[in-house]
Amino acid sequence: MLAQAGLAGTAALVSDGSLCFEITHSLPPGAEADSAAQSIWAVFDVALALQERDCAFTQIEVTVLARGAQSDVRVEASVGAADLAAFGAGELSEDELIERVTYTVFVQ
Repeated sequence: MLAQAGLAGTAALVSDGSLCFEITHSLPPGAEADSAAQSIWAVFDVALALQERDCAFTQIEVTVLARGAQSDVRVEASVGAADLAAFGAGELSEDELIERVTYTVFVQ
């Protein structure tokens, strides 16, 4: 499903119930790291599709490593599966979901 979404990376369901994604994103010269953050939303779409297929998890953890010519940027995001499901069902707006997502950015 990651490849179908145009993403390169891995996914794992860990023992604490978290669905963890590690995505690699190549930044073309002059591109902003913000483009890598958009990968997080594509991962959330994949997680929603997995929920529709009865894959049970409690949390979605995403790490995107954006590799660029100048520096690397790591963006981490985390959201509860219930919040993502509510967004998918139209019970939360995009702005409300954004408020519930925890983001951390590291520049290397």
